[in-house]
Amino acid sequence: MRLPVALFVALLALPASAQAGVVGLEGTQLVLRADPGEQVRVGILQPSGGQIRFTGTPRVGAGCVAADGEVACPETGVTGVVVQTGDGDDRVSSFINVPLTLTLGGGDDVFFAQASAATVDAGPGNDRGYSQARSANVVGGAGDDRLELETNGLGPLRLDGGAGDDTLRVISPGISWPYPRDERNGAPRPRIARVAITCGPGADHWIARPHDKPGDGCAPRVTGITPDTVSRAFREGRLTGPASGTVTLRRRVFQDDRPRQRVAHGSFNARRGPLRVPLERTKAARRRQPVAVKIGLRAGAERGEITFLSRLG
Repeated sequence: MRLPVALFVALLALPASAQAGVVGLEGTQLVLRADPGEQVRVGILQPSGGQIRFTGTPRVGAGCVAADGEVACPETGVTGVVVQTGDGDDRVSSFINVPLTLTLGGGDDVFFAQASAATVDAGPGNDRGYSQARSANVVGGAGDDRLELETNGLGPLRLDGGAGDDTLRVISPGISWPYPRDERNGAPRPRIARVAITCGPGADHWIARPHDKPGDGCAPRVTGITPDTVSRAFREGRLTGPASGTVTLRRRVFQDDRPRQRVAHGSFNARRGPLRVPLERTKAARRRQPVAVKIGLRAGAERGEITFLSRLG
């Protein structure tokens, strides 16, 4: 099960806290503040009708009203939503069209943050989270975190695991970057900003696109990838540091672009510099075949993956 789906199911299954905080209008922002020592279970929705609604029975604050077991606040003039929780194992989900700021404090928190912009500080603990926004700054803090960032916007975009053994994944409709046009109909693709990834101390695992930028504490990456075509004599980009790893090509179909059976594979143990990996093809390989490419990287306890779409030369 993919992390966003698993998070959403987990959030739905959890019981709401008994009025563990208050939500109200503070200036132009809607702010939910948790009561000290309480766990928060809250959902934030922006349905049609000019309201932003909070589920999970928070208490009603300034500018909002109780409505059908929820707290309803007018969206007119609201420039953002802020959620501040404490040291409990909090659960927060949002589906809104305004900026969202989450400060979750200590504890093993779970968040599902869909907003126009997302700023998340998950705090200490083994946190799990998914963010979808046009611009985002997501920080996991200390602990073994699993964080995903999905974007189709122009940024800026930042994903920071903090200290701990973290898994950091970037996903987007632009997985086939940097093709300037859609392969199916020739339509121009929007430019999508790179994500700056900070792994920090610990045994981390990052998964990203060719133009994203893993940095401090991360396994080496491969720069200068030109994904139009890949050949059996794989010659793509340069390693930023010594690493071992694999290159795997899998057949894909245009209906969903999901990788299918393996068509080529190779391994390497290389120094910093140009990446050269002879690939062994399978019987399923065909010239000009659409493929999904995964470059797996390892340096000590650090791991990385680069994924993109291409064609077999």
